[in-house]
Amino acid sequence: MNERCLIISGGNFEKIAVTDDSFVVACDKGYEYALRCGIRPDLIVGDFDSYDGNLPEDIEIIRLQEEKDDTDTLYALKEVIKRGAKDIEIVCALGARLDHEFSNLQTLVYAVEQGVNASITSERMKIYAVRNGRLDVVTFPGQILSVFSISDKCEGVCISGTHYDVDDIELKNSMPLGQSNYAEKSRVSVSVRLGTLIVMVGSDMHALLKNTGQNGKITGGS
Repeated sequence: MNERCLIISGGNFEKIAVTDDSFVVACDKGYEYALRCGIRPDLIVGDFDSYDGNLPEDIEIIRLQEEKDDTDTLYALKEVIKRGAKDIEIVCALGARLDHEFSNLQTLVYAVEQGVNASITSERMKIYAVRNGRLDVVTFPGQILSVFSISDKCEGVCISGTHYDVDDIELKNSMPLGQSNYAEKSRVSVSVRLGTLIVMVGSDMHALLKNTGQNGKITGGS
């Protein structure tokens, strides 16, 4: 399989864009989403508790038991990593249930622990995880950027290219200090010496407008 992989999860439905060189995996209800977007997946994974339609006979299917440790999305991610995936994008992974959203964030953390690039993409947000390293993100001025420690603490955090640049600070998972920063340059760099960060980048202006006061300046988050 190709090193690029697209995993379609079962959160809220969104329009899906797929490149020709991506290996596509549909997770349970994600197969319904693939059909709605005219996408033929290369692999279907799930216990099929959220999809009860017909399944194709000419596509590989991995059927999972309902009682299992891994979510369908995490199982799919582990499977494509075993098959050689190095760059994984997860879509339709937000909305629906908050616990599912959080487990998908943990799935990103699992990916970076395996040395794999992974992200969650939605119409309004792109989410990354970075562990003991650096992440460079293409941005536009005013684009919302929030950075959170998912480890107990993250040491040596540096953020540049934003309104609130920081150098060698500590973030803890008990304090949302990194909420609602915003880009001032076309590229933002986020690095951490020790620990794992979740980096959330607004993909359009909607989030920015919601946090803008009458004077045009960014106001605090809630």
